[in-house]
Amino acid sequence: MSSAVHDLGYKRYVGTRRSTGTRWRVIARQQMSAAWKSWWRWKLVSVLALIVVGAAAMMIFVFADSIVGRLSKQVPFTIASFALPLTFGLFRTCAFIASLVVGASIVASDLQSGAFVFYFARSTRPRDYLLGKLAGYGAVVGSAMVVGPLLVAIMRVALTTTHDTHELVSALGVIPEAVGLGLFATLAYTAIPLAFSAMFRKRSYALGMWFAYYMIVGGIATGVGFAGNMGWISALDIANAIESLSNRAFHLPQIAGGVQIPVAAALASIALQSAAALALVYWKLSTAQKAGVGGAT
Repeated sequence: MSSAVHDLGYKRYVGTRRSTGTRWRVIARQQMSAAWKSWWRWKLVSVLALIVVGAAAMMIFVFADSIVGRLSKQVPFTIASFALPLTFGLFRTCAFIASLVVGASIVASDLQSGAFVFYFARSTRPRDYLLGKLAGYGAVVGSAMVVGPLLVAIMRVALTTTHDTHELVSALGVIPEAVGLGLFATLAYTAIPLAFSAMFRKRSYALGMWFAYYMIVGGIATGVGFAGNMGWISALDIANAIESLSNRAFHLPQIAGGVQIPVAAALASIALQSAAALALVYWKLSTAQKAGVGGAT
């Protein structure tokens, strides 16, 4: 048997070779496939998002004319108008659940299992790994944070019966607003959990620290901002910053006594936290590669 194998000799691989710039796609597909395998990951997030879409449909088509308040003396605020800003917050909860069941353990799992040996031994660059994980996990978050609000926005527009061109264009504007804000929120719920995942080799540590940062540190920022009436401090809370943006975008009336978070503060908070998170992940990956994790230099 050994002589038969020896007689086969060495043959140079002559098949199709994938260019370096496309390797991130392989990693992204692998990440999406791994997330879909278990019912407690992507499928769970998808089911929860569909439940929210169903609730929004009830609000828009069944209780559409019920008035819950007024934007002014002439403009009533109905349950149908309330559907998108309310459900956007619920989709945000779905994104947080995705960060717990998938995002906060992605890099930590590869470190703990030694998967970097296979990534970097194939000359995979840190940016390919980062882009692949970001795209693959981003698809999980985006399925709730982008697709969900898009469906609700389309249903909201479908309820519009006006023949006035100006009002129709104004109604249609909610669709790009929902998609744009959903993409922005997806960036936050993708990049920041990945940073916590890259900081720890054990998945349980990464998960615990991300949960503490999101719930406890964010809650402290909100409390301090409320006590001092300083919206820019409250904007440090990821959930609070995104909620303030969605309320402004979808014209939800300001709650009396609430802290007014400036739009610039909310945008800057999410953008800076996401950028810092991506920079941290890239630095950790570059350090691991140079240190010989996987044997590549």
